[in-house]
Order: sequence, then C-alpha cells, then structure tokens
Amino acid sequence: MTELKMLNLSTCHIPYAETKVAKQVAMYTDDYGWIFWTGLATEEFSNEAPVLASIIMWARKRKYDYVQLDSDGDVTDEFPTFT
Repeated sequence: MTELKMLNLSTCHIPYAETKVAKQVAMYTDDYGWIFWTGLATEEFSNEAPVLASIIMWARKRKYDYVQLDSDGDVTDEFPTFT
C-alpha cells in the first residue's frame, strides 16, 4: 500500500492577490480552499503567485506529495500570514 503525505495549511498563508492563480493551478478547489500536487511546475506561475509557489516548493523539498490550503488548516510561523 502506498502512503501519501499532505501538508495542511491555512489559507491565511496566501495573499488575496494570489487566489486567482491558486484556483487555476489547483488540482481540487472548493469554497474553503485548494489542494495542489507538489509536482507542479511552479516556475510557470511563480511571478504571479510567489508565496504559493514558495509553499509548494517548500513542501516538495520535504517530500510532501500534496499541499492542502484550507480555511481551517494549520497556521505556522514558517510562512507569512495575510488578512
């Protein structure tokens, strides 16, 4: 059986200006957040969404398979927060 690792973070770690890109590149989206595959080609959107790209690259470096950004997700000091 294969186990997959998912990093769960709060959507507060993404600035509002990047939410349009987040919706476009997410593999899943709903009213509460998004799920991203860490294998995404982040260089394709890093200029428009540098914070999102940095979170995905951070997770990829640490061997996470997916990143879930959810309104009820974890808040961490590892990344900036936005209101």
